[in-house]
Amino acid sequence: MKKIMLFLGSLLSACSSTFNLSVPPEKIRNPDCSYFSDERFEILQTLSYRGGALANVCEYKYGMSCWHGMVVFLEKPDNVTFYDEQMININSDKCLMIDGVYEYTTTEKVLKTVPKLKLIEGYLANPEYAEWQEKYRNEKEKHNEGA
Repeated sequence: MKKIMLFLGSLLSACSSTFNLSVPPEKIRNPDCSYFSDERFEILQTLSYRGGALANVCEYKYGMSCWHGMVVFLEKPDNVTFYDEQMININSDKCLMIDGVYEYTTTEKVLKTVPKLKLIEGYLANPEYAEWQEKYRNEKEKHNEGA
């Protein structure tokens, strides 16, 4: 009985090393994505001459109302039009990267500095997946040659 258990254990060990069942994800979250990516925004003022808009980060405090939180500068992506009081949601395949700061002067002549956010790809190709795929192909070819 001990010999059978030892044989089965070594067989399973050999199979698991030959065919790695742990498949890494094909895509990974972009490390440049900021915590702003999960937020919703309301456009305060469009600044087309600056290529973007000032927006409030929505903070949900009481029900579904959008309370005004931190002010940010949203860089305008190609083929997108911003307008005052527009609500902006970020698609799950995209995210926002902090790309420096934007400075402006309020009507009260106060200098403000806010984060400048840029829309980027939310997911990137996982290099570990490409390595795994190559290793799997090689192992599969070796296995087919031996059959």
